[in-house]
Amino acid sequence: MFKKRISQDDAWTSDMAAIPQQVTVPPPAEAVAGDRGAQKVVASKTGAKRKGNVAREDPWEPTEELSLGQRWMRGWRLLLILAVLLGGYGKWRGARDYQIIKGWRARGLVGQALEASAQGQMEKASALLDKAAILAPLDAVVMRGMADFCEGRRDIMAIYALRQLVKIGAAGAAERERICRLAMDWGHPELALTAELKAWSESEVEKLSALQLRLSAVWMGSRGQAQEGEERLRLALDMSANGPEAASLEVALSRMIMNGAGDAGMAESVAAEPLRRLSGVAYSPTAPLELRGEATRLLAGLMLHPKRANLLTPVRAELLRSGFLELAAAVEKTDPAAAGGYELAAVSVELKAFPQRQEALVGSLVEQAKAAPVDQRLAIARWFNENGQYQETLDICLANPELEGQASWFTVRMDALFARREFDRAVEELEKPDQPLAEHLRQLFLYRIQRQAPPDEVALAQRLADLDKAIARAAPKEVLGAADNLERAGALDIALTFFTRIKNDPVSGLSARLGMVRCLDSQAQSSEELIKALEGVLQLWPQCDQARSDLAYLRLLDRDPSAEDVPMVLQLEKQSPWFLSFRVTAALAHLSEARPGDALALLERDEVPWERVRPGWQAVYAAVLQANHRTIEAEEIAQRLAKVALRPGEQRLISDIMK
Repeated sequence: MFKKRISQDDAWTSDMAAIPQQVTVPPPAEAVAGDRGAQKVVASKTGAKRKGNVAREDPWEPTEELSLGQRWMRGWRLLLILAVLLGGYGKWRGARDYQIIKGWRARGLVGQALEASAQGQMEKASALLDKAAILAPLDAVVMRGMADFCEGRRDIMAIYALRQLVKIGAAGAAERERICRLAMDWGHPELALTAELKAWSESEVEKLSALQLRLSAVWMGSRGQAQEGEERLRLALDMSANGPEAASLEVALSRMIMNGAGDAGMAESVAAEPLRRLSGVAYSPTAPLELRGEATRLLAGLMLHPKRANLLTPVRAELLRSGFLELAAAVEKTDPAAAGGYELAAVSVELKAFPQRQEALVGSLVEQAKAAPVDQRLAIARWFNENGQYQETLDICLANPELEGQASWFTVRMDALFARREFDRAVEELEKPDQPLAEHLRQLFLYRIQRQAPPDEVALAQRLADLDKAIARAAPKEVLGAADNLERAGALDIALTFFTRIKNDPVSGLSARLGMVRCLDSQAQSSEELIKALEGVLQLWPQCDQARSDLAYLRLLDRDPSAEDVPMVLQLEKQSPWFLSFRVTAALAHLSEARPGDALALLERDEVPWERVRPGWQAVYAAVLQANHRTIEAEEIAQRLAKVALRPGEQRLISDIMK
């Protein structure tokens, strides 16, 4: 590594003459040793504290090591500088880069999910998309992938994903239109973009597409503007001719006509148009399969209604039955479950048209269930329950003991036992340790059975306590299902408690708040709580005109309207003049502003069967009559409502009349 030292006696010293003068030649070893001794003496005399001066100047001596303290101080300063730099980077750009990395990873998962979906691996695709959405819920690529995947499965998450695009400002006109289409077509109008629908409803029809006309027409029809909705649909049909929207428009117009007729019955002359239009779609070989199915189901609803038995002629019944069977054959390979449902619908048509064939039809289904796949057997058992054939349901379950451990089969059996009021047998099954239901469903059955049993307040309270504990551990979606079940069973107080529990859930919250409104609306003494519930709905769905109108109605009854309530309800009535709810609220607003003549003109603009409308609205009508000096008519209504439960504000109106 180092060259050997050269003494002055060495023969090679002559070569040193060639070395430039500024280069210092190391002295001989003996001289160095002597110099060191001298330097040590000097250092000791001068009091120098530094050791090894010469060593520092001697290129052949290794440098002295730093002390531990010196090394620590130098390292600490370096670490401090690095920490400051990293902190500044993190504050300036680090979080952004982290989000970029997460977005990149999430988009990669979306690509994998779409590839898995193309290969038919739907569960894998769904799991990958869930991970991507958790990683990057505000990434447009992720949300579009989620929407595309879920739309094909008719999953409501498609709408939520598209609404997320609106939230982050990444939704274009086509995507906003898509949200409205999915929300309206899938039966979730509360998730549509009301601003878009409202803009289309106020726009000149010549500037709208057939799809926009259809969606705005359906929205207007839901607000009571059925006549305008029909006009738009007919115009859209003229515009589209035989275009891709024609079948959808035929179905939408038929549905609007049927809804307008209501369940009170429909003359054959009125039914002729929807029958013709729906038949044209249902039995068309070129119409999209999904629309054929919808049209066929609407035809069945039209002709199988108990008050429309005259519409189900043998020829129509045979056409309808054949239509369901053709649909079953069309989807048999791709969707066996849907095919089985269509086949059972065909049996329902035949049973309705030819009740004398009931024994043969039921026997045929029992035999079919013996050899059918498990899913089809379950569908048949449910069909028996829906048609009151509960013993046949129990027979099928008895013939398939290996399926007793499946929750779906157990639920079907419980439904049959409950309908037959075999409560002891049902409780015995539910108390078995190996019963397959989730705990909240088991407790729900036990609670509902106890409600039907002879009165026992202690036992009922214990069942309710057990149900409450189970619900506390259930997921929000499960709680929502239990609350809906209890609401349908008439246990409104308990349903209200469970709806309230999940009112802030990001997915189930709006449905829960609407459930709260339904429960509270049936309780006459709950105005204050109902006001809070409606305010909660408007927090999540500020465009809901019905909630705004109902909230104004309650405030007007309490004589405490906000500054916006009166002009708002008058505008709503103007926009939807056929919607009785808006008219009654607007009349109450006129009455509060001392304009009884305007209120009466609104309520008597069209003929209304007042004895059949809500008691509270009758009270408003009576108050308007009294304010217009039609005292006898007002007193007749007041006497009719004397023993009816009313809200405090409605009761005050009646009391003022009876004074």
